Amino acid sequence: MQYLRYARRVRNRDILFRALCIFGIEMAMLAFIIKYYIDYGIDFDTDYGTVCLKYLCIIALHMMQ
Repeated sequence: MQYLRYARRVRNRDILFRALCIFGIEMAMLAFIIKYYIDYGIDFDTDYGTVCLKYLCIIALHMMQ
């Protein structure tokens, strides 16, 4: 019984850590995009750096899940 409680605690801690990491990545991506639009304004040209950042964050999020 003691082992099962410990295993649940470790599993819950792991789930919380993953959720916090995913949240941190999403907030970093959002901050970079907002900073870009504040610096350069909104235009309709595709920015290579923003697109790469978006896809790298998408890949990282999927790998973490």
